[in-house]
Amino acid sequence: MADRLSTPPRGAHAIAPSSPPASGEIEINLIGAVAGANLGSLKVTPMTRLLDVRGKLLEAVGGQAYFHEAHLLQGGVRYDDPLSTPFTMAATGDVYALFKAPTSATLHVCCYKVTDRAADVWPRRFEGYEDTPLYACVLNHQGRSAALLFLHDSFNDYLEGAAAENASNPKDLTQLQEKCAIRLVNNSGVDERGFGEPHWTSCFYIGGDESALHKFLLLLDGFIIYRSKQIGKTLDVHLRPHKGIDLAKVWDELSYETYSLHDPEIELPVSYFQCAPVQGRQHVIIHISAVDEETFSIVFRGGIRNYCRRMDEHGIEYGYKKVTEWSHGRTGGRCELLGFISSMSLRDKTHFLNLLGDAVFRHLAIKVLIDKEPVKDSPLAKYLDELRQEVPNLHF
Repeated sequence: MADRLSTPPRGAHAIAPSSPPASGEIEINLIGAVAGANLGSLKVTPMTRLLDVRGKLLEAVGGQAYFHEAHLLQGGVRYDDPLSTPFTMAATGDVYALFKAPTSATLHVCCYKVTDRAADVWPRRFEGYEDTPLYACVLNHQGRSAALLFLHDSFNDYLEGAAAENASNPKDLTQLQEKCAIRLVNNSGVDERGFGEPHWTSCFYIGGDESALHKFLLLLDGFIIYRSKQIGKTLDVHLRPHKGIDLAKVWDELSYETYSLHDPEIELPVSYFQCAPVQGRQHVIIHISAVDEETFSIVFRGGIRNYCRRMDEHGIEYGYKKVTEWSHGRTGGRCELLGFISSMSLRDKTHFLNLLGDAVFRHLAIKVLIDKEPVKDSPLAKYLDELRQEVPNLHF
């Protein structure tokens, strides 16, 4: 392990040890990722290894902080090296970061419809199933107790206990995916999509109609009860359906006591696009640019490969092009599969909605970015405002 952890992690600040201590104690200063916040210090005896004080480090930053030993190294100090000088340990937002979370926070459960055709985005599971929808249940909790910390392991433990009581229940997340078409996807810890991924956000994907989403929420309800007891905290759970989703039918069946059910909204506290896709690495994104007051151009990018045949059938040109505009800091750009509509008039807005709906994308949840804003109060500006409010699968 020493060789693997002997160099500073990617994105870390290398900070040289300061002068030797005058006393018989060594001070470890802890610097957080959020605005370089000072998280205090930890004093240890000389020749102590970081490996031996892992629990104290966690306690010093406020309990169950997200912790990964390889990301606590600075200045080339090995994780199992004995310390002989004062030491500053800093975290960065680029990787698993140490930060002091609030003592309490809301557990957001945001429900979205992803697509009318799950086979387009999850072909490994739904190939051959033409009309099966897909939903997403996005979970986010920023509290110090970190209800979603190590979610994969804690959910597996919950399922194992449920299977022990009833052998017909799936015993782990693998069986949950195989039997029930429910898949857990956790964030990578790096904001690869540029949409501001928060820490400790996870997404359950649920294949099936809205009743399948309701059944999953009953399963999640049991897990929340289990997890609340496990961490010794009462969780403030807010159920937030996206526009077009009705959770009233399942509301009375939920058992946990501290729920709040919100009305469906077009914008939720945690965006679906702050989570990784159910399969692959890229969501579908469209870039809209105003050409004049009634005309706009469109570029489709991201996870569009599975839509190319239908795009071709409906006149959307596509191909690989070297781009630099959306390279997220990469030098020289990269080749990317793009779709193009060079000119779309407001007279053709019914055709545009048909492309996003039944014809090509099957009401897929799509991220919309406006590259060139229309003239204020122009017909195009009013149309885009209408899309924001009336077309729930377009996320501005």
